[in-house]
Amino acid sequence: MQIDDRHITGWCDQCWEHFNRSIGQYKRYYKYVKIGITVDYRVRASQHERRDKRYKWERMIVMYKTSSEKHANWIEGTYQDQKDFVNEWYGWSHMSPTGEYYVYLLLGNHKYRKS
Repeated sequence: MQIDDRHITGWCDQCWEHFNRSIGQYKRYYKYVKIGITVDYRVRASQHERRDKRYKWERMIVMYKTSSEKHANWIEGTYQDQKDFVNEWYGWSHMSPTGEYYVYLLLGNHKYRKS
């Protein structure tokens, strides 16, 4: 899986336009999109590759970095309820306090890739 660290920081209210625009573009090109949060995105990417084989995850986009677990959960929760995300677990994540939380997108099954 390719990992692209493109994270931004800042107050959530200042980031929504960026999130909406970026997510909309990715959804155009990938059949499967999942949003999640983690404290270590490299480890999390490896876990998804091993566990979620049916989605054929190709890319992880690290979108947001925050020191607030509450803000990370809030962003994830805002998007995971949308019908075109393939999130299967819903609720608040409780991670060990590390000081850094990442919101990421998983992208799988590119719609227009030539075989």
